[in-house]
Amino acid sequence: MLRTGSTTRSSAAPRFLLIAAILAGLVIIGTGAFLFLALRDTPRGAAGTALASAIGGPFQL
Repeated sequence: MLRTGSTTRSSAAPRFLLIAAILAGLVIIGTGAFLFLALRDTPRGAAGTALASAIGGPFQL
């Protein structure tokens, strides 16, 4: 007996992959935005951190 008709499993796989790719992209963009905001106004490098703690504020050259 020959089966005819499409299966729902094959059409669900591309939709799942698309949703997973979109969510992964949003996680990457969110991580980048968080790092940008976290590192925007902080001292750079080990010397900047040591100088900032020594003088009590951010150090910029």
